[in-house]
Amino acid sequence: MVWTEKFLSQLKAPLDFFSWHVYPYGTEETKERADTVRSLLDKYGFEKTESILDEWNYVLDWSGDNMTYSFIQLKKIKGASFNLATMCTCQHGSVDMLMYYDARPCAYRQYYQLRK
Repeated sequence: MVWTEKFLSQLKAPLDFFSWHVYPYGTEETKERADTVRSLLDKYGFEKTESILDEWNYVLDWSGDNMTYSFIQLKKIKGASFNLATMCTCQHGSVDMLMYYDARPCAYRQYYQLRK
C-alpha cells in the first residue's frame, strides 16, 4: 500500500471517498487491508472520507492451475461462502461500502470456458 500512502500524503483537496480493491483467498487479508486503508485515511486527515471496497473476489493465485481453480470456485459453494464471509467481515469492520460486480459473460467465465 505504498502508493496509497504516497497519494494520501500529497493530496491537498477534500476527499469524499477512497475506493480500493483486493483479491485474497481468505477474509483475513481483506480485514487487514480495510484497517490499513482506514488508518492511512485517518493519518492524513481524511477521517470523514468513506472507505469503499469496490472490487473483490476469491483468487488463490493469478497464474497457472491456481488461477483456473480460483475461477472455477467462484461459481461454486466455495465462492459463495467466501463472498458471504467477506460481506460479514466488512460489515463489522472499517469498510463503509462494499460492491460486488458480476456481468456475464465476463473474463472469469471466458477463462474457464477456454480451459474446459
